[in-house]
Amino acid sequence: MRLRVLFPLAGLACSFMGLFLALLVGEWSLLRVLVAIVVAVDMELMARWMHRDLWHAKWLWWIHASHHGLSAPLYSIPGDNAKGFQPKRVIKGVLEANDVFAAIFAVAATLTLEASYKPPPALIKDLAFGTAIGFTFYGIMYFIGHDLIAHRRGGPELADALARLAPQYISSCAHAHVKYHHSGNDDSRPYGFFLPEVELTGAEDRWFVKASHRATQAVMLALAGLGACACV
Repeated sequence: MRLRVLFPLAGLACSFMGLFLALLVGEWSLLRVLVAIVVAVDMELMARWMHRDLWHAKWLWWIHASHHGLSAPLYSIPGDNAKGFQPKRVIKGVLEANDVFAAIFAVAATLTLEASYKPPPALIKDLAFGTAIGFTFYGIMYFIGHDLIAHRRGGPELADALARLAPQYISSCAHAHVKYHHSGNDDSRPYGFFLPEVELTGAEDRWFVKASHRATQAVMLALAGLGACACV
């Protein structure tokens, strides 16, 4: 079996095993369940914000460009030809520079989960545990839908098999992501993955959706701060 198939399968297996062990060993409470659900849902809004305002901005496009099959210099932006350069198409391998973001989130979730097991039990431990589980669950679903189905990083056979097993909605999200965000335009909506219609129909421009984005960012930053405190 080729490395491009073994590598994502190994990562997926480890993620599921880690989540299973956390659910099996961890002490559950209503608060932990609610925090995990809120974080998992809010991660989609946070991911959309980071993708649009960080990944596709001068701050991190030079890394994220690898996901679009491009090689871009530092502080460049999508379609930026003003500095006298043309972005170069690169051949994608098993790994790409953009994978560093997934690694950072995985480490953050692992450290936060580990911190939640430190005695004595306290409110901050409950928040840290729920945050880690929410991060992990979203990450697994995103990896399956975005990396394995949409971008076929495990090969076409694995992508087709997962598309048949996954809910139809996941496949439709994958189709929208490739069609609108990657086909011929490296800087277009949708920036999120699981709610493409919200962006494609312009619903995200409504005031209440913008307000929810700001609230989501505040909640996620607060939870991240709590997780960091739990690690101390």
